[in-house]
Amino acid sequence: MQGVLGVGALLVVACWVIVILHRLGFDAFDPARYSMMNATLAISYTIVGISFCGIVVLVVDTLTRKAK
Repeated sequence: MQGVLGVGALLVVACWVIVILHRLGFDAFDPARYSMMNATLAISYTIVGISFCGIVVLVVDTLTRKAK
């Protein structure tokens, strides 16, 4: 089970790196130059969005537990 969680965490980190480098404008992540990046960026942005929501939920949950 820990192997699956490790691979999942690695996938999330890789997606964050892809999205950050794309937003910084690196040519290797330009979908106009590499057509394969269209699907890769769509998947990466989706995973980053979901993981960001998870981080927000964890922070809000932590803050509400400390307030009680």
